[in-house]
Amino acid sequence: MAQARNCSDVKNRLFVIDGKQMFWDVAGNCGDASYSRVLFGGSPQEKLCSVGDSIAGPITRCEDEMSRALFDTIVKNLDNADLGLTGHKVEQVAFVPKAGTVIPSHNLVIAPISGVSDARQVVIKDAASFAKLWAEHGRNRTPAPPMPYVDFSRQMVLAVFAGQKPIPCYGLAINRAVSDGEKIVVEYDIFQLQTFVACAEVESAPMEMIVVDRNDVPVEFMRVRFGEVSFTNIDQTAHSGVTEPRAEVIKDIDSWTKLWAEHAGADAPVPMVNFSKQMVLGIFLGTQPNGCYSISIEHLYKSGNALSVIPYITMPGPDKVCTMLITTPAQLIALDRSDGEVKVTPIAVPVR
Repeated sequence: MAQARNCSDVKNRLFVIDGKQMFWDVAGNCGDASYSRVLFGGSPQEKLCSVGDSIAGPITRCEDEMSRALFDTIVKNLDNADLGLTGHKVEQVAFVPKAGTVIPSHNLVIAPISGVSDARQVVIKDAASFAKLWAEHGRNRTPAPPMPYVDFSRQMVLAVFAGQKPIPCYGLAINRAVSDGEKIVVEYDIFQLQTFVACAEVESAPMEMIVVDRNDVPVEFMRVRFGEVSFTNIDQTAHSGVTEPRAEVIKDIDSWTKLWAEHAGADAPVPMVNFSKQMVLGIFLGTQPNGCYSISIEHLYKSGNALSVIPYITMPGPDKVCTMLITTPAQLIALDRSDGEVKVTPIAVPVR
């Protein structure tokens, strides 16, 4: 049931409570059924309580009123490993979704330079191992970057390090974690950049870490050559009217007209885009304190139906003197229309 569930690209978790009940928490990017939470009795046919999204809004039902208090506690404590059920035995059930299902994940860190000098793929499931790896990753940085928090009671870290490259100008990207029906497959690629002018000054040892729900099934790392996607630059500027950081995917003329007016001004002519065949991607850095900040979308890669966008963000390096000018860097591009996931993975590049 859970393994074959559609619309589960945000989360799909099963818990056993006291060996007698089952709680199912699932969510995805669907229009009118974006989440569902169900408490079962001794079998999937014995539904005790449920709450879910619908076209009419959230709907809550309890076939067993005696279970309502327990269910309400669980729903209020979804981020806790014990679901807020102190005194109960709560165990998360590890399972692999059906083949082809994308495993929900979020980016933890991506960097063009790492203290890990050898090529390595790592699965981390405890805080001590993560602290050791993080110290190695940051050993060539002063001050060392602060270690991000990961709740290893319910999460794990998947990391890929390209290792030290003999020449500069390399990048690395994890495209996705996906189920093959038996294990989790982490698809990534390592590639040489050709056009980004700042990279000639930067040593390369790129890396990326992502976080997924904790699972004891096998993990395989697979290098997949991403197909590069061509695009057309619409505008690239240090002075956008968009003052907060955000990324926008635009697929219709009305949304495009509104965004362009915000970006370039109400009187600026709107560039022509054929939305029957194309879409617009805009990345905005928001207000920045000096002229060392800029954005350059260098590469777009497609793996399956997912699109990975890699913008390079320049920022002040150590002791760099920058023009003291408030900027709002942005770039907008047109590319072939796609209905797949768009993943933006920025890489920070210090200006020296």
